[in-house]
Amino acid sequence: MLNCRVRKVEKDAIEVWENQTISYDLAVWTAGVKAYDLEFLPAQPKTLANRLKVLPTLELEQSSNIFALGDIADGYPMTAQVAVIQSKVVAKNVIAKVQEKEPIPFVYRSSGMLFLWEDGWRARRLKFIY
Repeated sequence: MLNCRVRKVEKDAIEVWENQTISYDLAVWTAGVKAYDLEFLPAQPKTLANRLKVLPTLELEQSSNIFALGDIADGYPMTAQVAVIQSKVVAKNVIAKVQEKEPIPFVYRSSGMLFLWEDGWRARRLKFIY
């Protein structure tokens, strides 16, 4: 389903603004630039910005079988670039968990950012040093 607003996420269903409920087995939240409170999660340590504290493997600190990525995972920039890279690590870690192997850590390395230069449509690449 595309172009609909989510009203509420519950343990096994998503309610959208069109008064429709969609049942699910696995939900992957991929929208927004604000960390929302996901009520169906067990109590977890959070930052003041409501982001979840994660281990280097992107597992929640207090729930090793739950992963967080993107805007809700504390310690990383809230960008699509980071979320896409994290998703690949989480996918590998879910498989590792199923196969009873050790999960791998997510290592963030900025490849820069693009921005619009004032004098026209020229993209510039910025390198950030942390």
